[in-house]
Amino acid sequence: METCFHMEFGQPLTGLEKLEETIGLPDFSGPMTDEDYIVNQQTHFHEHFASQIVLRRLSANFHSVLNKTFGADASLPLAGFAPFNISSSPGTAAVMKQLDAQLDQWRGMLPSHLRWQDNQDVAFAEPSHNAFGDVYTEETLQSNHMFTPDLDTPPATYPFAADIQTALLRTRYSYNKHLIHRPCVFKALHHPESMTREDAEGAAECLKASVKWPIALSPPCTNKRLVPVTFFWSQNLLGVLILLHLSQQHPMLSRIRSSLCGQRFDVEASQTVTVYLDWLRDMKKIESTANWCWNIARLVYQLED
Repeated sequence: METCFHMEFGQPLTGLEKLEETIGLPDFSGPMTDEDYIVNQQTHFHEHFASQIVLRRLSANFHSVLNKTFGADASLPLAGFAPFNISSSPGTAAVMKQLDAQLDQWRGMLPSHLRWQDNQDVAFAEPSHNAFGDVYTEETLQSNHMFTPDLDTPPATYPFAADIQTALLRTRYSYNKHLIHRPCVFKALHHPESMTREDAEGAAECLKASVKWPIALSPPCTNKRLVPVTFFWSQNLLGVLILLHLSQQHPMLSRIRSSLCGQRFDVEASQTVTVYLDWLRDMKKIESTANWCWNIARLVYQLED
């Protein structure tokens, strides 16, 4: 929670983060009830939480490196406050590639029953039947997709909030990939005349990492009130909605979208807009941040209240 507040709002750290190396990752060696043992064998929640702790630490490092590289005090200005240093573009591209490689290394080291393939973040992990056969119903396993943007079909049911656990893990991965490549979007918007091929590819990666985040898909979206720190997701979903709108309006982003994002991107972007708007429309009733985000999004997309 403290890390989230620090990265999102710039709130000062209390010093607790300095204890992380001393405490280490949980080994779950304490006593366990029979029920907990059975549930862990079926959903692997121990590995889910350990993997998310590692990812959170990576996220904090990404945040620090990106701030030093692109922040207001950096020698390579960006962050929306100063001109992009064109002569340093190869160096900044190397930073983003290094962070992206670290993120993919984290995904590659996940246990097989938590892992997913490129462009398959809505599918079951492989081998899905062996990993999830005791948890998911036969009807659920007949589909290759664990998550779907179809919000009208009755959602599949997953015991022990297994869908939310998996959705959070994969969405945090996509969010970090989106964040790593976002400086390229800034450059496309503000300095399109200076774009290189690497910059354009980075902007395309940011766009592709923004679509169909599993927490906003079905079935997790039917229980979104169980998602921790919902205001964090509400404001980031708004950011993606604005980005996708700009990708159709801004000449440079539009070219990148049409030429580098793949043939299915328009379909996936349209589905993404629908489910992200649905998230804000639903959450605005109980969350002030979502209400604020909705009032902006509905103006951007010309929707009724």
